[in-house]
Amino acid sequence: MIARLLCCGVALVVSAVAFAADPPTTAPRPNLAPVPAAQAVSTHSPYLTGECAICHQSADHSRPGPVSGGANASCLGCHGEFRTPKAVPGHTASAACTACHNPHNARARALLHR
Repeated sequence: MIARLLCCGVALVVSAVAFAADPPTTAPRPNLAPVPAAQAVSTHSPYLTGECAICHQSADHSRPGPVSGGANASCLGCHGEFRTPKAVPGHTASAACTACHNPHNARARALLHR
């Protein structure tokens, strides 16, 4: 099922799936590469401290490899408070965390892409 959702003030078109899974989407994936440090307003602490293996398959920051266990599962492993979509206004059960948030750093608060 395709649904239009609002996540963190951004309109999304995603497929409805379980929250802990990585939902398939027809929308283009956002760029998850880190922004230059001087432009970052918010930074994820594992990225800041070079602990790539918390999320990625490798601890090598120059080649971290894919995310272990899928993006949403990786995020919710530490941020379990977001398993319930109602926990934070604007979060939905079928949206990928990375649809709105950059897991490294961002030019906006709360690691938001916008």
